[in-house]
Amino acid sequence: TASIKDAWESKYSSSGVRVGSKRQLRALAAIVPVIPENGDVLELGCGANNLSEFFPSERYIGLDLSKKALECIPPGVRKINASAEEIPLRDGSIRLAFEFAFLEHVQNPERVLFEIDRVLDNGGVVCHATAWFCRPFPALVYLQKPWAECAAVGKLKKAFYTARYSKIIRA
Repeated sequence: TASIKDAWESKYSSSGVRVGSKRQLRALAAIVPVIPENGDVLELGCGANNLSEFFPSERYIGLDLSKKALECIPPGVRKINASAEEIPLRDGSIRLAFEFAFLEHVQNPERVLFEIDRVLDNGGVVCHATAWFCRPFPALVYLQKPWAECAAVGKLKKAFYTARYSKIIRA
């Protein structure tokens, strides 16, 4: 845990480059005890703030839909430009799969979870950390549902969504 913190702090303070958020660092530190000693590590939705530097380059695989984000991964580190809904890896080929504030951005999170299960080997580890600032309302799908499909209670919730989650009301 100390080595991860030291590496992150030195990278952040010496060059001003943001490697990851402090929340990512805390989540990563929390999974250190369960990180398998061998096997491949897959970061889903790695983005420009990927955590590739915390793993040996021969073990780390960064997956992102954005080619630009993948350009931020150092040369020599494996990267995959693909959707997490169709991970182009063999069944059972990953020992650790993790993502931070990613799953809430995909269209079919259930499909992503099935894909993670498919590529994870027997005894593999998954670390999922959703964004801390997510509101519960979007999970109820009222924002996506057409007005006509909502029941009376759903219409009320949809109508008052903006007011309910405004900073003034929450304060």
